[in-house]
Amino acid sequence: MIAYNLIKTFLFFYVWSTAFLERILKQTRKTTGLLLNSFSDETLYFFPGSIIPLIVENKNPIIISPDLESCCWSFHKNTFKFITDGSYSSRKLPYLSASLYKDGDFVADLSEWIQHIEVISFKELPIQYLVFAWAYQNGIVLESYTTLTYLLEVITIDGDMISLDVKTA
Repeated sequence: MIAYNLIKTFLFFYVWSTAFLERILKQTRKTTGLLLNSFSDETLYFFPGSIIPLIVENKNPIIISPDLESCCWSFHKNTFKFITDGSYSSRKLPYLSASLYKDGDFVADLSEWIQHIEVISFKELPIQYLVFAWAYQNGIVLESYTTLTYLLEVITIDGDMISLDVKTA
């Protein structure tokens, strides 16, 4: 009976400490990622008709024609902004969670990442911009030269599950 209680106590502390250490590891990864991204001095510029963003260092700003309806992603601020929009109020993305799938296979969970994203615009953010900024920031290559189908499954703040097609070609 004493051996049983010792084993039971040991297993309890093992499970508790494992769960505790996993939470610490998850928070450490999250904090480290946010810190590293805050030192990034790059901005991604997306233009109509192109899915490949222009990558510009903040030290070398570019001048954009007001005729182009472009959007930029700032790593430093975790924001998307439509340059010709004129909006100054920011809003969070209307998603509680997001998962990326390629040809039906799970690729990644973007839920934690999208919680920190803000959009400064009256316009709806194209889902391709969101996925490509996430992929670039995390060093993931999306295979756009094939006929692969990428889907982003999101749960909205209303609780609806929606599958959004991510055009990569």
